[in-house]
Amino acid sequence: NELLSLIEKDSQDQSIFCSIDDQWIYNQKSAKISTKDHSILFTDKENILFARMLLINNNWLDKDLLLRQVWNYHESSESNTVGTHLYNLKQKLPQGMMELNNSSCRLLIKKMV
Repeated sequence: NELLSLIEKDSQDQSIFCSIDDQWIYNQKSAKISTKDHSILFTDKENILFARMLLINNNWLDKDLLLRQVWNYHESSESNTVGTHLYNLKQKLPQGMMELNNSSCRLLIKKMV
């Protein structure tokens, strides 16, 4: 009932509000993922990154693309900004929820049955 109340309250909002797996719920408006007993708050950039990774459905997201889209850097720019933000986000998330490599990232979300 509590979950239904939250969903109804946020149903008119255009932000993402969804179940991540059998434990976590993501609320883009409040910039957090939560379980019954625990919440993880995101910074503004972490929230944007998490939402973009969530929308690509377990596929790899290119770090250079994020640098251009989220930070508006030129295509030939070099920066550790994306890598640093993604690393910090990965440290906050439950173990195994996010995967990083040199050029891309993705969320690893178990499908609910």
